[in-house]
Amino acid sequence: MEAILMRASSFMAVILLGYVLKKRGFFKEEDFYVMSKIMVKITLPASIVVNFSQTKMEMSMFLICLLGFGGGVLYMILGWIMGGKNTDEKGFQILNLSGYSIGGFTLPFTSSFFGPTGVVVTSLFDTGNAIISLGGSYSIASMVKNKEKRFSLIPLCKTLLKSVPFDVYLIMYILY
Repeated sequence: MEAILMRASSFMAVILLGYVLKKRGFFKEEDFYVMSKIMVKITLPASIVVNFSQTKMEMSMFLICLLGFGGGVLYMILGWIMGGKNTDEKGFQILNLSGYSIGGFTLPFTSSFFGPTGVVVTSLFDTGNAIISLGGSYSIASMVKNKEKRFSLIPLCKTLLKSVPFDVYLIMYILY
């Protein structure tokens, strides 16, 4: 129990340190974009590759992708309901309620507490979630806002394939 509390405390200390440094002016606004690019395009994909290579997966684990996808769809439906009759509000709610912030925040905790298998399970969930959060919710929200009757997969696929973490997930699944 002491080891778990120590790990959690160290993660919270890093988050707190970042917050304090930001408030003191150590980080500038443009630093966010550089750090974000490093995190999303280098650190996160590297973490995915390392952890996938250290874990033996079973086909049943791929059902977790459906769970992530289903959770995102459920939140989009909730956004559609909460939006009422106003199409702008519906689009806003769909876009902002769907998806989970897994890559940047959850993976370090999962890696520390559960090791490579935990990261793979979280990544599988995030893959299903990525379909919603990296393009699906935007496509649906645009369709609702513009009162379109037809949904197209082409913009969704283009958006997803431009995402480095999603591409790495896809490559690791193919290699598996």
